[in-house]
Amino acid sequence: MAEHLFGSCKIDQLTTEGVGKGTSTHGDIYVPFVLPGETVEYERFMKHPNSKREKPKFFLKEISHPNNSRKTPVCKHFTQCGGCLLQHLNDAHYSDFKRSLVSTPFIKHQLDTNCIEPVKVLPAGERRRANFEAVKKKEQVFLGFHRWRSHQVIDLSECHTVHPSIEATFKPLREIFWAAMHEYQKATVYLTLTTVGLDVSIDIHRNELLPNGHELLENYARSSGLARLMLRENRKRITLYKKEQPYVVFDNVKVPVEPSSFLQASDRADEVLTKLVMDALPPKPYKIADLFCGRGTFTFPLSRSAPVDGYECDKQALNVLQEVSDKELRSIQTFKRNLFDSPLTVQELSAYDVVMIDPPRAGALAQIKELSKATNISTIIYVSCGPESFARDGKILTDAGYTLEKVTPVDQFTWAPHLELVGVFKR
Repeated sequence: MAEHLFGSCKIDQLTTEGVGKGTSTHGDIYVPFVLPGETVEYERFMKHPNSKREKPKFFLKEISHPNNSRKTPVCKHFTQCGGCLLQHLNDAHYSDFKRSLVSTPFIKHQLDTNCIEPVKVLPAGERRRANFEAVKKKEQVFLGFHRWRSHQVIDLSECHTVHPSIEATFKPLREIFWAAMHEYQKATVYLTLTTVGLDVSIDIHRNELLPNGHELLENYARSSGLARLMLRENRKRITLYKKEQPYVVFDNVKVPVEPSSFLQASDRADEVLTKLVMDALPPKPYKIADLFCGRGTFTFPLSRSAPVDGYECDKQALNVLQEVSDKELRSIQTFKRNLFDSPLTVQELSAYDVVMIDPPRAGALAQIKELSKATNISTIIYVSCGPESFARDGKILTDAGYTLEKVTPVDQFTWAPHLELVGVFKR
């Protein structure tokens, strides 16, 4: 039987996850959408109160004593939708919080915080990718993100983080799902804004759509000018409509993408990050290793300065990168490699003087250990979406003799407790 308990406490701080932490009679509590210094009323929920594994969930009920620096959120769904956690921070608090995402792990790992550059804040409303959930329930379709730490789908009428082209899909998709889905049927919608329009992929959970579903979706794709619309039912994916192959542009090169392709949050993020990477290059590199290269976000611009070897475990991404680079006569060679299990060794790294690395949030501990021993590498450019793993890996490199010259935080995740970093290590 579920347990509901209610309490009140003062919020002491914001965690790196962007939620408020306080101490009460129920122990440490973690509540979203609050600020330090505020007194809040909360609900503590446990589905299985006697379970030793389950952690309690805390939900904000009321702010009895608000912080005077609280800002009015821009979105009417804020505190309901779990997509944003920081819209209530004023500009000063927001800037301090984003910087703390870098400085806190730097202090923990004994790295010099003086090398941290000011945060580059990118505009909201430009994100080119989003994954939404949809469910038809009681003759209504709910389409949007989940409520914070919940499976409940919040029905969105607006979203201030995504590009307007993505926001414009809410109403027509909701209408189609209402006519085409079974009661209590669910779907996941993957949207990517490409250079030639929206690429939409829909995964249907449990059974197929109603008989008219395919026709409704195909008509919508054609009338809305989508680049492509794909549908997955019963574990089979089909293309319902395709105007042309969706692609994005890296360094003036057209690179085809798929719904699962990794991309930075926006075109502007590509531009800002690429400039930081290119500015970090030494004057005349002779050969560059691009680790976790994906489809070539940085590989293509780097190839203008020196031959580049790209390493990645995603075979499809590598095939696209190699095919396009051959067509464009770029000096790029690709290699399928799981850099977590099989990092480039010191001997293999001897072929390069510059290494570009852009790992997932967990970092690249095994590869960093090999890089720390490679005395021939003059420059390591480390792009990271995980400040904690970046600081951990950075400590290994600096202990091995590298100097972290600077790290530039790029806020491409507006109102979310995330940050992209570009760090420059020199031997």
